[in-house]
Amino acid sequence: MLVEGVCSESEHLLQGRHQGQAPEVDGRVLINDGTSPGGSMAEVEITDAWPDDVVGRVVGPNGAPGVEVAVA
Repeated sequence: MLVEGVCSESEHLLQGRHQGQAPEVDGRVLINDGTSPGGSMAEVEITDAWPDDVVGRVVGPNGAPGVEVAVA
């Protein structure tokens, strides 16, 4: 996923999108566990889905600068 940065609706969530999602057209990926800097690529495991958005947690890449994976 491309991590875009902090979600505009809550500073407790990150927002991102996968290659099939167009900005401002399709839904988004909300990341609620783990961190990754805005503008970076992160491996995200999807944990929940809503009609427009999906929710996930950062699972990699381990050791990348600024990336903290979610604790399982």
